Amino acid sequence: MEDYFKDAENFFISTYKEKADALLDKIDFKKLDEIKLKSLMELSDKELKIIGLEKAENDDYDNFYSCENCDALKIYFNKAGAKFEMRGFLLKKLKDILTTSELIEEAVIKWQLKYDLN
Repeated sequence: MEDYFKDAENFFISTYKEKADALLDKIDFKKLDEIKLKSLMELSDKELKIIGLEKAENDDYDNFYSCENCDALKIYFNKAGAKFEMRGFLLKKLKDILTTSELIEEAVIKWQLKYDLN
């Protein structure tokens, strides 16, 4: 139990950069490169988990996933036909995701690591 409180304390005193650096050490970039070659609809739940999407229950959407960043904030994705929809606060649709590369960019780079490629 003491380790739990120490981890919680570290979470709150660590900077986002420190948390993102720790996450970078855990990301399997070789696996992400392999996944990037697949179409969105070919992705398995296991591959989505590697990207950082966790299967979540939702009454309004089938194939619903959450993605948590280093501040423990979540963004959501759902499969919709041949695309994914990215959803934010109150599940408001933010944008359509049309390729696996775009899904990785939005989930891993822009959300989990908070790095803007622009």
